[in-house]
Amino acid sequence: MAELIEQAIAAPAPTIVLQSATAAVVNDVQGVGKSKPRWVWRYSGAADHTTAWKDLTPAQRERVLSLMPREYLMPDESRIGKLVTANDGNVKIPGVECFDIGSTSVRG
Repeated sequence: MAELIEQAIAAPAPTIVLQSATAAVVNDVQGVGKSKPRWVWRYSGAADHTTAWKDLTPAQRERVLSLMPREYLMPDESRIGKLVTANDGNVKIPGVECFDIGSTSVRG
């Protein structure tokens, strides 16, 4: 018995291989493929990736705008158009030029 215990102590430790976190857990189920990474994004400080810009607090929006590079910022063209139309072009927005292209209406 002592010899058996000495052999067990001298034996190398077993090797355990764990499956990766992204590897498919359901490989044995017919018709189900392997899992793969699905990358998403969120605004800094947002609860999760489904939080829309309109749902951020003013403080969160200000922080995001201060961090985000300009090339990812996009003007709200709909809002600009409505503002220009409502004020007959008398709007001062840096980087925006307002002008009249005219329109013609025909009466029958």
